[in-house]
Amino acid sequence: MRASLCAVAVIAFAGPNPMHGRTAFKLAPAQSGHVSVDLFDLAGRKVKSLLDGHMMAGETRELVWNGRQDDGRNAATGMYVVRMKSADGVQMLRVVRMK
Repeated sequence: MRASLCAVAVIAFAGPNPMHGRTAFKLAPAQSGHVSVDLFDLAGRKVKSLLDGHMMAGETRELVWNGRQDDGRNAATGMYVVRMKSADGVQMLRVVRMK
């Protein structure tokens, strides 16, 4: 498992990466507040919103990306950036989608 740390908030892969059909991420903010988790392609376009809501400090969630964009179409093969924004700051992970 790979983790990116900012303060003590964590977003980490639950796996797999690279992914074929789906992959999962675990997150746990250190501070209560609004949390958003979005997926972007390497051109910076938002592909998928995985979470946009409130989380309590220390609460753990697992988010699953099924390889689809917000509009329901399959995302292209390639590298994507997962961005978590919270009161703790911004953290990013990379995920590779393979067909």
